[in-house]
Amino acid sequence: MGKQIRKTVGRFTLIELLVVIAIIAILASMLLPALQQAREKGRQSSCSGNLKQIGMAAQMYSGDANDLIVPAGFGVKWSKVWGWYNLLGPYMGLSNLQNLGAEGGEVVYPKIFSCPSVTRESYDENGWDALGNVRGSYGINSSSDSGAGVYLAGSFEPCGKITNFRNASKTFLFSEGYWQLSRYKLVQTPNDRNSDGKLLPNPHGEARNVGYLDGHVEFYRGYLPTFDWSNKNAQLFYLGRMY
Repeated sequence: MGKQIRKTVGRFTLIELLVVIAIIAILASMLLPALQQAREKGRQSSCSGNLKQIGMAAQMYSGDANDLIVPAGFGVKWSKVWGWYNLLGPYMGLSNLQNLGAEGGEVVYPKIFSCPSVTRESYDENGWDALGNVRGSYGINSSSDSGAGVYLAGSFEPCGKITNFRNASKTFLFSEGYWQLSRYKLVQTPNDRNSDGKLLPNPHGEARNVGYLDGHVEFYRGYLPTFDWSNKNAQLFYLGRMY
């Protein structure tokens, strides 16, 4: 009889298996930050797209309102209040928002007004209330200098005209945060909260998106600038002019 040849089946030893697991763990730890960065880059891009659409809607609103900037808030202070969310909704296919704002009623969370990097749970943590029964994570520049006749998005006060601003590309109108972003309350250094205690974290790492009066959007590193009359850049950023 011929000799029988036995086939041997290779098996991992325990040490070899542990080595393979360790290599996989190392590769995963190297790839995970890159994947997280890629996801955040995608969220930042979506957020920028939201602000571009919001900026376009604001331009269309102004075109229908004799060049006036959309008001931050209006109505009977603080009852039966409407705001810029309600007014811009119809320009983005959300006509139902225009009828919200009376006392009571259901609070809605439109996707277009929500930065993908800001969770709904954080609204309460940050102290961000609803405006006109709409809750979002973008705010509008409601700064003004009534003495000089300079107004942006008025909050229960007059609104300015876009055509009055020569530096529209350097004057901010929208950014992530509480629904109202006013220079009067952005005096912290850094501006990680306003003077009412509303938190204003940077949603994209150490940066945020900023939409300007002319409709363009920029990736802005750091918190919103601290308003200071001695800072010409801050004056231009909030009021569209230097004094």
